[in-house]
Amino acid sequence: QWDLLDHVFTPDVKLKYPSGAAWTDLATFKKDFHAAHAPMITTQHVITNHQAVFKGDKANALSYARARIIRAMPQGEGSWWEVGAWYDDTLIRTPAGWRIDSRECRANWWDGNIQVANPAMKMIFFKQAAASGEFHYLKALKAK
Repeated sequence: QWDLLDHVFTPDVKLKYPSGAAWTDLATFKKDFHAAHAPMITTQHVITNHQAVFKGDKANALSYARARIIRAMPQGEGSWWEVGAWYDDTLIRTPAGWRIDSRECRANWWDGNIQVANPAMKMIFFKQAAASGEFHYLKALKAK
């Protein structure tokens, strides 16, 4: 039910994922995510520890994610992959409510068969992102 993402993101959302993939609009993101998830047997994403720093009609948010992806693979290869990640989000207040306007997803660890998901995945450790100065939530928290 990819159209439910219309209640989460702005139409011109900017998204970056650990595979190097990036999007600048929700319609393309939904189409690409549908295609990427279609071959999966199942996936389960748990998103926790939501934190936000508000400044008027804008906010920066941080949340942790843990996802397990299961896909039929050739015999002898593992059929699952699991990742621990976090979302560094920028939100804006719209007439319809709060929406994510930009999201950077960063993988912190994984286990299992990377071929199940995307072998191009790159890890960016939490403290590495903090040191880079490109961690939007952390900058907002420090500016508070």
